[in-house]
Amino acid sequence: MGSINNYPTSPRAAVKSFIQTQTRATSIPSHLDNRKSLKEWPQSAGEEDINSDALRSMSSSPAAEDVLNVETVRGILSAIRKVMEDLKVDTPQIWLADEAAAQLHTNFDLVFSSKHSCKTFLNFQGDDAKVVLNSLQWLLDYPQSNSTQRSRLLSALLRLSRKSGLYPECIILKDVVHENDCAVASGHFGEIWKGKFRDQQVCLKVIKIYKQSHVNHLLKVFAKEAILWSQLSHPNLLPFYGIYYLEDGHGRVCLVSPWMNNGHIRDYLLENPRVDCTLLVSDVAAGVTYLHQKAIIHGDLKGVNILVTESGKACLADFGLSNHVDAEMLTWTSESSANTGGTVRWQAPEFFDPENENSKSTKETDVYAFSCVCYEIFTCQVPFHEISREPTVIAKVMGGKRPSCPAKNSVPFIEWGLTDAMWRLMQQCWDRDPENRPTMSSISGKAFLSSLVDDRPSGGAEALSPPQFRGAMHGFL
Repeated sequence: MGSINNYPTSPRAAVKSFIQTQTRATSIPSHLDNRKSLKEWPQSAGEEDINSDALRSMSSSPAAEDVLNVETVRGILSAIRKVMEDLKVDTPQIWLADEAAAQLHTNFDLVFSSKHSCKTFLNFQGDDAKVVLNSLQWLLDYPQSNSTQRSRLLSALLRLSRKSGLYPECIILKDVVHENDCAVASGHFGEIWKGKFRDQQVCLKVIKIYKQSHVNHLLKVFAKEAILWSQLSHPNLLPFYGIYYLEDGHGRVCLVSPWMNNGHIRDYLLENPRVDCTLLVSDVAAGVTYLHQKAIIHGDLKGVNILVTESGKACLADFGLSNHVDAEMLTWTSESSANTGGTVRWQAPEFFDPENENSKSTKETDVYAFSCVCYEIFTCQVPFHEISREPTVIAKVMGGKRPSCPAKNSVPFIEWGLTDAMWRLMQQCWDRDPENRPTMSSISGKAFLSSLVDDRPSGGAEALSPPQFRGAMHGFL
């Protein structure tokens, strides 16, 4: 489908011609249906920068200013609704993903060309808002949408979601079945259940709550953040698939992600002592670097929040949760604090400053925690494993102590890949002054991490990326 430039030069004539064309039923000859397969829907779809200011340039065309009246805007909405309805048709030959994307992009190009129409779209409520939100999300998942388009679409999606109080339908999952009659693991404030969504095994992270009002509150919080989380796609991040209401009579909220059979990195290392630990450190560094590039703080880096894929790659879980949810509602991880030692052992000294009771996670505290994760990977021990009481750990950290260096003739140095250069980097990450700690991008760029030969298998049994998952769920791939 051509762009608006292919229509008559008069803005009103262009709009009239466009609406007439868009509202006609479109039939795609079967021999032209070269729909991309699921595996061709790339992992990278959705990786572009999240730019909340992208809408500022949407109405830069003075020729189109205020041309799109209310009736015309409603016509564009009808065209978008028609495309989305056709995408749901069971027979895949009827609609081509490329054709649908071209028409939707042309629709939104028209909308974004006028301040009036843009404002009208972003003020839609109810069913109209749902149609626009679903179409925006569909385009964000479409792999051929470029970075400029994605940035603009995401900005519009976030604004419309905030104003309407709604979210794309694909964020809330249905038909999820939890397996067994009990949780696989239990934390102080949550549980981990194993489940299945259609043919894929999934992990259900269930938020433990005590009041029904908390359910509604959490859903609003998670729905807002889920839009952002679902755009993140990186080999070293655990994919976020959506939110599910646990059908247990209480309507508890679950966060859904792929199930990782290898578990978290500490258990994986105990069962696979000969793996390349430096590669795993490189994986973690790449994942944290990606988050920081997106202006997202992980906030709870530690071994039990780092899972291992089927191909042996480390991926970060629980990213951003601690910064976006009420602390009293979500302070749990995959295991109980009794088993993991809580989070104190991974926390930077600024968290223990008695003069600052409002310390928050930052990129610098992530860097400190990253180094503690490196310690776990290279030693198979938690930081300060020699100390049983956490108040003592806090006192040691505030006194300038850091996790102890293994002996040079120990297994970490001889067999597990720890080097003097790596230890010096870890010490820099543990600097008391946050400003003296290296950035994650500079850490990822270190030669002993960036020049590694990765001979682990790729593809195959790896989990679907969020765009791939949603494409399979809606059946338009």
